[in-house]
Amino acid sequence: MGNLAKHNSIVKKFSLLLDLSKKEKNMLLSLQDNCQSIPAKTDLVLEGKEFVNTYIIQDGWAYNYKLLEDGRQQNLNFSIRGDFIGLYATVFNKSENSVRALTDLTVCKVEPDRIIELFGKAPRLAAAICWTAARDGAILGEHITRIGRRTAYERTGHIILELLRRLEAVDLAESDSYEFPLTQEILADTLGLTTVHMNRTLRTLKNDGMISFDGKRIIVNNRSKLREVAGFNPTYLQHKKLPGKIKSL
Repeated sequence: MGNLAKHNSIVKKFSLLLDLSKKEKNMLLSLQDNCQSIPAKTDLVLEGKEFVNTYIIQDGWAYNYKLLEDGRQQNLNFSIRGDFIGLYATVFNKSENSVRALTDLTVCKVEPDRIIELFGKAPRLAAAICWTAARDGAILGEHITRIGRRTAYERTGHIILELLRRLEAVDLAESDSYEFPLTQEILADTLGLTTVHMNRTLRTLKNDGMISFDGKRIIVNNRSKLREVAGFNPTYLQHKKLPGKIKSL
């Protein structure tokens, strides 16, 4: 159990916020006792449908999206290792958006009642889960600003840096590079661009020396310069230790 806790992504993420006790680590691990593989392109959650489970991602990527009646799609956010999917199943009956596996996924199904029970038994873990929800809200707020006020060049650089910062937190990035499973179509539907405009923007970023690709891996060649031109301020992604007034278990 100890070695599993050391390498478990949600334990690692929450350890950035709290000095977790052994009992708290075991409680987090106990939530993840029902894992399964989900093929890419599978919908885990459908907009307007009743929530059944919350999921914790063990491996792979998913994305949240809204589908318009005419088939146009707006992607809202990406979920990676250590993230919750459908966390609001604890308080809402139906989902406001859909969630689809971008890559093959390994997820752990968690009945919403178990998370509510955790709130009663482990207030520090409850605070960390609330932080997770607040961070997701901050990411969504940044996304609204990104597609509403930034240029295509700025939008693309901004989300590349955002994903780099998030992946670093769960040891999925190294040397300013990470696996990049996003197609140009997925990225275009995220940033509110056409695929032609998306292709042109990525090519410009490459020609400017900001990024490069090595197979399926994206490399940020000039992180400080890209932060400057994209207006990227990572404050909304920082992992600040939660107040220590609540005693650990």
